[in-house]
Amino acid sequence: MSDSVFASQINLQNLTELWRRMGAKSDNRPGLADFQICNQWPYRAWTEGVMTEFSPDTTAESLAALSPNPIVPIWEAAHQDTRPLESALIANGFEMRLPQTAMNLDFTQTPEIILDETLVIRQVTSGRDAQKWVAVASAAFQYEIDLSVIQRLLWDDQIELWLAWQGRHAAASALTLSTGTTVGVHQMGVQPCFRGRGLAREMMAFLMQRHRHNHRHMVLQASSMGEPLYRKLGFQTVFAIRNYQRN
Repeated sequence: MSDSVFASQINLQNLTELWRRMGAKSDNRPGLADFQICNQWPYRAWTEGVMTEFSPDTTAESLAALSPNPIVPIWEAAHQDTRPLESALIANGFEMRLPQTAMNLDFTQTPEIILDETLVIRQVTSGRDAQKWVAVASAAFQYEIDLSVIQRLLWDDQIELWLAWQGRHAAASALTLSTGTTVGVHQMGVQPCFRGRGLAREMMAFLMQRHRHNHRHMVLQASSMGEPLYRKLGFQTVFAIRNYQRN
């Protein structure tokens, strides 16, 4: 297996495993036999199958009929021709929203970062803290996160939820998932009123320090806003993700 294929594989495996733990299941409707679908937040519908083995038009029509409205991620990691499915999605009213960049970091190639320790970072372990985490993450990402999904994750021994505090105020959120020697960082966000203070860097530095001795790689999927920070921390681009959703 080439290094690029391996890098793509560990990133995708971590991301899709998180969605499964959030409740994604296979679907038997026409055109969706190879799809995994979350019928609640995060509302993802994706395929790990070979795209030439199903009809893009039938698949796009079936996705368009789903309720609630799914987000369909298309990634370049599988080195497949995604154009027929993307064209069919667009023809059925989907638009590309929130492009992301899958990024990996190799701990063996990355020096340790000295923590500033201006934040108090605590693990979420109770239902009350989970409510606070949902409020902070929802504000950071500007969409509503389902509390019931996060409450289920509290009991998953491979997942950790984190809140960063400045004084008495919860300022930032993060979620990590361990899959073998890989740890993924998800929902790493800072509330708008706390941005511009270096909190995202400090939260990432904390997570990197916590996991570097038990994992080989750290993976994430960056927005355009977060990508410059991750590059400065040593993350490398692996592939692009295009997320489609209907109007």
